[in-house]
Amino acid sequence: MIVVNGKHRIESEGDRLKIYTSAPRENNKANYDIMKQLATYYNVEFYKIKLISGQKSRKKIFSIDI
Repeated sequence: MIVVNGKHRIESEGDRLKIYTSAPRENNKANYDIMKQLATYYNVEFYKIKLISGQKSRKKIFSIDI
């Protein structure tokens, strides 16, 4: 998954997702926003999404319990 600044949207690029967020990086707000977008995209509860790696990177790996 790659994170890009911009309006909220998710694009599929092969086996990766490109997620756009306008939330600031401070205080994990961008990561929180990405998790909310993923919850909506996969139609799961927010608490089922966990950030595995990339907390301060544009490239992130999430775990989603379905």
